[in-house]
Amino acid sequence: MEIKIEEAKAAKVEAQAKLNQLLTRRLENEKRLSEIREATLTTGKPGRESDLTRQARAMLSGEVPENTAPLLAEKEILENELHILREAIRLQSEEVGRADRELSILVGTARLPEKKALILEHCRALIRVNGTIEKLQAFNESFREYGTSSKCCAESINYLMLLGSMSDRFSVVTVYLNDLIERGWISKAEVEAMKGAAKEGW
Repeated sequence: MEIKIEEAKAAKVEAQAKLNQLLTRRLENEKRLSEIREATLTTGKPGRESDLTRQARAMLSGEVPENTAPLLAEKEILENELHILREAIRLQSEEVGRADRELSILVGTARLPEKKALILEHCRALIRVNGTIEKLQAFNESFREYGTSSKCCAESINYLMLLGSMSDRFSVVTVYLNDLIERGWISKAEVEAMKGAAKEGW
């Protein structure tokens, strides 16, 4: 598995390097096109003469007009290449995405036991915290027997109460645990065992 991961990592690096080369080439292409367009401008702008007007003035002055045909030919070639480059970049971006997904799957598969252990660990903590919340809630509510509230001595649990109670099948904590069960990260038996272990520690 480790060899496959290294091979997939190398494939992604290679794909990204090729994409970077294409992106650099596109920038160079666009820069050169901008220079040629500036040099062969055929439409006038305020405050400057067009290339056509400059050549006409040169001819009237007895000078040899600058031959812009090579630049125009280069411009056509670059514009066509730029069109191809954009498509190549699109295709190579897809290849980078495919290589990244393959690498992610391999790494995820290799580290599955580690993720499983972490999920079990945080589920234990979540269940224990939820049980403590329920106890604290019951403590706060017991103040009603005296016709008062628990504000004078109890910490607020408003934010923690957003998790809800495990006895409520629609609560956030219950829905979350059920989702983990459905996706196979944890079994119902494991959840029940955690609940039992948590109660023993209360």
